[in-house]
Amino acid sequence: SKVSLTAYAQYTGAKTEEERRKYIAAHVSSVRKHIDELAAKDYADTVKGTISYVLMFMPNEASYMAAVQEDSSLQLDAYRKKIVLISPTNLLMSLQLAHNLWQKERQTQNVEAIFSRASKLYDKLASVQESLERVGKGIDQAHLAYTQAFNQLFRGRGNYAKQLDDLRQMGISPNKRLNF
Repeated sequence: SKVSLTAYAQYTGAKTEEERRKYIAAHVSSVRKHIDELAAKDYADTVKGTISYVLMFMPNEASYMAAVQEDSSLQLDAYRKKIVLISPTNLLMSLQLAHNLWQKERQTQNVEAIFSRASKLYDKLASVQESLERVGKGIDQAHLAYTQAFNQLFRGRGNYAKQLDDLRQMGISPNKRLNF
């Protein structure tokens, strides 16, 4: 966001010391007013996913220096309102810093997403393991039931196969023969 330089232009064109004091005070007042306007907009709530500081660009280095020299609390007051005063000298550095902060934020979000996904994958694998264990127990139970049924049919005293073979020996004539 850029600040108005009207009062600063009047300050630089002032003929008397009295006019200079009047216009430099107006310039500082203009900067403070702009800080308050930006703080009131609360961009962090308006634009989701943004960092919570606003960069207020003062396009003229001399106007920036004049304001902070005239009012030494200006930068700190702005910062407390989550506004950072930027001049041409520190613009590129500030933009690079903002870029680096965004990259770190994206990396943090990616790490959180990776951990979340890894946790879900782990839970899913644990569920598959539980299901396979149930399948294994089911296979074991089915094998046991199969063995019991097979023995009832073909092994042991009085099994069905022996009884049917006894009937064969009594004269029935099946097409196939049982193996024991």
